[in-house]
Amino acid sequence: MSTASQSLAPPPRSLADPALSLRRHLQDCRLARGRWFPAAACAERLHGIVAPRFVTTVTLTAALLALACGWL
Repeated sequence: MSTASQSLAPPPRSLADPALSLRRHLQDCRLARGRWFPAAACAERLHGIVAPRFVTTVTLTAALLALACGWL
């Protein structure tokens, strides 16, 4: 068999099974994403930004609340 015909041959069965398994897994993931998925992704992203700066976030929130209520 020449090199060109070997490159056109179907992949070995050992490589085809993981690809099929991955395709099924990705289909299941797409189905599992409900209509609230974008909101959950946004909340997770926001949490990733705010969580490391928790003290700063609380301080700024308290200062803004105090300004809004006229305490400062």
